[in-house]
Amino acid sequence: MLKQRRTSAPEPEKSTKILRSHSPIKGLSSRSFRQMSLSDSSNSEASKAKATEPVTSTASQVPNKVLPTEPKNDSSLVKDNDDVQGEITYPDGKIYYYADAQTTHTTYPDGLEILQFSNGQMEKHFTDGKKEITFPDQTIKNLYRDGREESIFPDGTIITTHPDGTKVIEFDNGQRELHTAQFKRREYPDGTVKTVYTNGQQETKYASGRVRVKDKDGNIIMDTKL
Repeated sequence: MLKQRRTSAPEPEKSTKILRSHSPIKGLSSRSFRQMSLSDSSNSEASKAKATEPVTSTASQVPNKVLPTEPKNDSSLVKDNDDVQGEITYPDGKIYYYADAQTTHTTYPDGLEILQFSNGQMEKHFTDGKKEITFPDQTIKNLYRDGREESIFPDGTIITTHPDGTKVIEFDNGQRELHTAQFKRREYPDGTVKTVYTNGQQETKYASGRVRVKDKDGNIIMDTKL
């Protein structure tokens, strides 16, 4: 099969050779290539939880931040029958185009791979195993080899999920949340820390040293200020 190559001119001619192949990478099946794409993974979970308000402290409180909603990963999939593709070879890499899926797959000599989808979504696959998805609204999701997932939202909110299920949420106003299987805890810039346990019990610690505890029904069962 013929491939059109440009090695000297800085701007390659915009022409492609139409190939019949089930995969742009030699020795890799179209199904395997499809599985390489993050579009094949489960949809990004949508987080709609609203932050709880702390018990009033003597210090001024920063208003609670609400978690942004993560965009849906609805990029076009490269299917098994997407066997018509254009290929252009440059000195610094190759570009493959899947007509049916309207997906462009660019490979570079250093191993970096970039997939661009018709909806504006872009994925980067790095040689160290890290994968980065940029959604049309500019939300960025990073997937690491150790199982961590990090979502960076346009408003500055960062959500990091660890393999054990622990979730850390950092807001741009200085508030921070920690979610575990046993409790959810929010930390405020003034030093106030509020924890809600799975049994419904709430504990609020203030920067002054005061501690107040409520049961699941909201009844105060301890308050060091009283």
